[in-house]
Amino acid sequence: MIFPGEVKTAGDQITVDLMLQQPTRIANYLKDTITPNLILDQLYSSIGGVKGGAILFTKGGLSPYAETVDTIAPGAEYPTVRTAELEQAIAPVEKIGGKFYISDEAVDRNEMTELRLNTQRLSNSIVRALNKQAIQVLLAAYSAQSNAKEVKSASWKAALATAKLNASASTDPLAVLADATALLEAAELGATPNTLVVNPKDRANLVKMYQSDLKDVLAVWGVTLVTTPVIAEGEGYLLDRNTTGSYGVEKPLTVETDRVVGNDATMVKASVRMAFAVTSPQSVVKLTNLNSAK
Repeated sequence: MIFPGEVKTAGDQITVDLMLQQPTRIANYLKDTITPNLILDQLYSSIGGVKGGAILFTKGGLSPYAETVDTIAPGAEYPTVRTAELEQAIAPVEKIGGKFYISDEAVDRNEMTELRLNTQRLSNSIVRALNKQAIQVLLAAYSAQSNAKEVKSASWKAALATAKLNASASTDPLAVLADATALLEAAELGATPNTLVVNPKDRANLVKMYQSDLKDVLAVWGVTLVTTPVIAEGEGYLLDRNTTGSYGVEKPLTVETDRVVGNDATMVKASVRMAFAVTSPQSVVKLTNLNSAK
């Protein structure tokens, strides 16, 4: 779990001073604002806790098997099925967090708005950092492959000039999903593409193209659309969130407060320690040309 359990207020009055004395309350607020904006569970599966400062994992091979299961003659030995070209790897735990200060004056005046705004800024920063880390690890693993899968799409931007009813396979923005899915199926990796990750500008083109039908169109493909500015404009990634990789938490979100006597203020800091491991980068397909002129 990234976040600790909630703390009940027992009906007492909530003040800035109380929040600073009981930082778990701030942690609960952070949890409520961070959780809806994280994309971790849409890209990776969770393995729970992490020990030893890293995730030790085995990268998937270039093929799902080394030998083919075949017909067995009476009394014959079963063929041995082995995963080919395995590589041991380590995904180190990273600590992500930040801090802010609340002045004594703000405490005395019970300026809850100041505390809320600072906590929201910290929440936004943690969300941005965690999502960025999750994407960067994924892209690094994808780029490290010698045979990374890639499909050129019809331009989503150019498709806006084509009426939906006149769209063809060569102009339909989401026709690229058929080609990308075929690549994964041909590789026989057992991966089922269910997540499409794109830049917000490319998502905007899809929304303009399909309008209220977009949700239904994506449902036909069985795909969830994930948006993040970490992905370059014009690129997208189709993947199976159940097989691509995993994340683990060494230490859940923790909030601490500390008096800074010299500044007449209280410091509030929050951090989380976790690791991301991409075990099967070959189950990711890169989409290009999404935002080109044609």
